[in-house]
Order: sequence, then C-alpha cells, then structure tokens
Amino acid sequence: MPDLHDPLVPGILWYSCDGMMVIDEHRRILTMNPTLERLTGRTSQEVAGKVECGLLLACRDLQGCPLADCPQECPGLKAIQKFKPVEAAEYTIQDAHGKGIVVSTSYTPIQLPGRPVWALAVMRDITLAKRREKRISRQAMTDPLTALPNRTAMVEISLKEIKRAVRHNRPLTVVMADLDGFKEYNDAYGHLAGDDLLKSLAALLQAGRRAGDLVARYGGDEFAFLLPETDAAGAMVVAERLRYLVQAFPFPKGDNGGVACPRVTISMGVALFPKDGNTFQELLKRADKRLYQAKQLGRNRVVGSE
Repeated sequence: MPDLHDPLVPGILWYSCDGMMVIDEHRRILTMNPTLERLTGRTSQEVAGKVECGLLLACRDLQGCPLADCPQECPGLKAIQKFKPVEAAEYTIQDAHGKGIVVSTSYTPIQLPGRPVWALAVMRDITLAKRREKRISRQAMTDPLTALPNRTAMVEISLKEIKRAVRHNRPLTVVMADLDGFKEYNDAYGHLAGDDLLKSLAALLQAGRRAGDLVARYGGDEFAFLLPETDAAGAMVVAERLRYLVQAFPFPKGDNGGVACPRVTISMGVALFPKDGNTFQELLKRADKRLYQAKQLGRNRVVGSE
C-alpha cells in the first residue's frame, strides 16, 4: 500500500479538502485520504486492495448506467492504460449507507521505479451544485401557470424519443390539441377564471395520461402530447379518451351574474412517426394541420393519421 510519506502521495496534499484515493490497474482502492473516508463512510483499512472501486462505491454514469458493467469506460482505468490524466469526470457514487453522491473526479497516472502504474483520484462532491443545476433546468422547462412541461421541454424530449424510435424501429405519435370555446370563456368570466380553467385542464390531462406519455402546454390554450410506443390506432384511443374527459369535466366558473357557462371542449390532430414525418417539426406540422381540420369539422373531435 502507498505510504503517506512516500513522494507518490505527498502528505500535505493528502489532507486536502477534496477526497483522494489511489487505485491500481485492477481498479482496486489501495488507500483513501481522511476526506474521502468521511465522504464515503468507509476507511482505508476496510477497503484496501479488497474490491474494485466501481463495485464498492456503486459508481454510475450520469445516465444511471453502472460503471462496474463497463470497466472500459472507467476514467481511472483509462488514465492508467494511456498514462494520461483524465479531468473532471462526473458520476455518482454511494456511501456506506446507500446515499448517492455526485462527484467530479480527476485522475492522474503515477509511477515510481519498479512499481506498476496507479492512478491518483481527486474527488470533489458536487451534489448540491448538481441539485441547483437540475432545479434551474426544471424551472426553465416548466410552464409556470400549469406546472406542465413547456414547449422547450416538449421539443427536447421529442427529439430524444424520435432517436430512440429510429434506433429500435418503434412507433411514436405526436398529438396537438387546442381548447374549443376558451376565448368565449375568457370573455365571459375574465382572465383569472381562464387561468383557473387552464390549471384545471392541465391537472385533468396529466392525471388522464398513460405512464410514459408526455403532455405539455405548448402555448396559450394549446397543448401537445408525445405518445411513445404508440401506433395510429392506439393514439386514437388515447386522444378520444382525453377528449371525453375534457368534455365531461365541470370546469370552474367565474361570477358572471348567472350567465350560462360557455361550453369548453378540446380538438386534436394526430401525426404518426415515421409515416407523417421523420422529424419533430414535420410531425408537429402534420398534427397541427389535422387539428385545424378538427376545428373546421365542428370542434370537439380528433382527426387521426390516414
């Protein structure tokens, strides 16, 4: 095991505020500094030379894939094999109690005469920073009125799902929807009541969607749906069910002196990938065209893919 007084691990650096460890070419932890011991809840004596760091710390990449399953992707192993530093590799580890910690780690290959190549890992806990980053990203992709994903989120997620559909040759459907009678409702009861209606509708659509489906507020009284793993027939079933939920829902009414509430329903247009388009913009354009057809045909209906 490395000696803390050995120039391999300079003592003054070993007591850094960052976690530090030395791993060998088999990814075994040879020693950890006190900071990393506190961070992980483990001691050098417990782990030294006994188990791969990827297994011990349950390392996962930022997509959630275990690094133990793909050792060739281990940045520490790359540093050793190529004898080249690896900087700021981000992944999650687990402490002794199973708590997840996001770390940014740099690896420096080290070797003294007559010894194999090892890697000195310097690990910085960035969990709080990642939480703040995720919170800001979530806020940027959330509609503040309805708390649904917004247009930006819809576009970003749809692009990913289209790539997945191409890779696995799976169906996918985009649905555009627009409220019928919303302007009349707003005129009758005012914008505050209109906002309440949109919030009620958002909760209704969110509760009525299937697991894995995405519903987003695309703008104004316009909503968009992304239905992965869904063909034309399946999309019609989902859209018709949501249309009926909106038609049957007793939306809140403002105070308008007893005047009858304008009827609020929803019209939808459906586009199927790849039949109606190979890109999100093409699918959106086709779904929007069918939504317009649904309006022309009398509203409160779904126009599907031919």
